[in-house]
Formats: sequence, structure tokens, C-alpha cells
Amino acid sequence: MEAETGPSILAAMSSGGPSSGGPIFLAGVDRSGIGLLCEVLESHRHVSMTRRTDFWSNYARRLGDLADRAGLDRALVTMMRDSRMRVLEPDVDRLHLDMAAGPATPARLFELLQVQLMERRGCSRWGDKSLGAERHAELILSSYPAARIVHVLRDPRDRYASHKLHRGLGGGGLGSATALGRWSARLASINEQRFDGRYLVVRYEDLVTDPEPTLLRISKFLDLDPRDGEHALPGEAEPLPLTTASVGRFHDDISRPERRFIELLTRNGMARWGYEGTDHAMSRAAAFRFWCRVVPRQTIYATLWRPRMALRESRGRGPSRHRLTEV
Repeated sequence: MEAETGPSILAAMSSGGPSSGGPIFLAGVDRSGIGLLCEVLESHRHVSMTRRTDFWSNYARRLGDLADRAGLDRALVTMMRDSRMRVLEPDVDRLHLDMAAGPATPARLFELLQVQLMERRGCSRWGDKSLGAERHAELILSSYPAARIVHVLRDPRDRYASHKLHRGLGGGGLGSATALGRWSARLASINEQRFDGRYLVVRYEDLVTDPEPTLLRISKFLDLDPRDGEHALPGEAEPLPLTTASVGRFHDDISRPERRFIELLTRNGMARWGYEGTDHAMSRAAAFRFWCRVVPRQTIYATLWRPRMALRESRGRGPSRHRLTEV
């Protein structure tokens, strides 16, 4: 069954005039619905969004000195080798002038790049969707006093089912994927409380099953003025299909042991965000296999996930090799 769609849904995100608010950042992990919300924001005629630049993970702490021309040029060469960063296509001469007029910080460089793209697109507000932005919330919000972050959460069982279908998972994928989702949900709780009024958590399920009030709440948070009337305007895209087909998919798409393990590790977060557990009736033989095989092995992968990520961050995370091109 599909949720109601049509002009009235995206009208909630359509501004009647240019927006003067600060930058918009989307947070969340892959297969959580963060991409869907990005599509909704992209349909707003005054908002320019970029996808998966991963600036805060890959570049913010490793660009070096940006105060002189040579340092800035080196930083630009480094970033523009990344296929996802190249969408920013900087006007280098203008960038040098603008950087010289203010603080030579990575955050300001990213802002100036985004502003150039925003202006080329004829928009008045810029934003970025990068996975894992929740772990950089303090840096982002301190760098941009008017910025807002919207964090998208999804039922961890459905997220795992989607991840398994679309990305494929190895033998330890259940433990690692569960740990990642649990970490994101924990940061959602911490950041929403810590950055009250600047950090909003939205459930994927609410976005697709009850879109109009959910989008109105998001638009109010982002200071995107709702516009009366229909969304369809000359040259604008058709309203997005917000389908409920993937809500509860875990009942059919993952095994009972997988479901039980996810609920075992994420029960506190599930309760906090309104996700209900399921019946775990198992035969004695199945219960034995679960507790003696599945739980020990996947718990090891879940436990190792965090230090592996911390080690990668300490070494200086960069883009995947397949994203790098010559400039």
C-alpha cells in the first residue's frame, strides 16, 4: 500500500519566496531514508542540496593551511579529485578573493564552494547530505551558527533488510550493520538534547506513512515557509512517490535469528524511538544455534566495529579509491 501522494504533500516543503535561513545538513546512516528526505529538499525551488560529499569525514581536518594561495590550491586539487566533490566546480579566482576576505578555515571554504553552486542553480539556501554527519554535529553547528541538522532514523530491522538486499553483506554484516545503526540512534538522542532547537530527529516511517504533518514539522524547523495551493509549477518535477511498501519488510526479508539479534542489541534504542519488538518463539534446537552460534559471532563483529572506525578516523579518512579521478 502506498501513502497518499500528490501536490499537497510537497506543498509543505515549497516556499513562497527565497529562504534566508542557514545551511541544512542531513544526518543518518545508509538505507535509513536520508536519501529520500534529500530528494524532498531538492524539489524545493530555493534549496540547493549536494549528496555524499563527506566533507566533514574526509577533508575538514586534513586540508592543511588555507591562508595562502598555494595551500588553498592544494586543497582544491585534493578535493576535486573526488568525483562527488567535483559537482561544486569552483570559480577558483573568485574563491581566492572570498577566502582572503575572511577566516581561512575548512568550514568557510566549504561554505564558499556551496554558495557558488547555490547561486549557479538560482537558489538562496544550501545544504548537504552526507552519511554519518551526526558524529560531526558539534563541528558543523559551531562552524555555522544558523545551521540546522535533520537526522533520519529507520527501524533497524528494516534498515538491515534493505542493506542486505541492495548492498550485500558478508558473514559479519549483521553485527556490523546493527552496531552502526545503534550508534546512529544513540547519537540522535544525544544530539537532539544537546543541540535543542538546532537538531531534529525524524523517523523514516513517519515520513512515508504520515508525510504531510511530518514535512510541515521539518519545514518549520528549517524555516522553509509553506505555500498555500498546489505544488505543481512550470518546469518543476512531479511530486515524489512516498511509498510505505518498505515499512515492516523485515518480516519477510530477514530470518528470525537475524531479527532477534538486532532486537537484542538495539532494544533500548528501539523503545526510545517507538519501534516494537516481535515474537521470538523458537524450537530448542533453533534457540541453541542462536545463542551458541549467531550471538557470539555477531557480537564480536558488533564490538569490533567501533574501534575499527576509530582507527580509520585517526589515520585520516579519505574517499574510496574508485571515487578518485585525475584533474
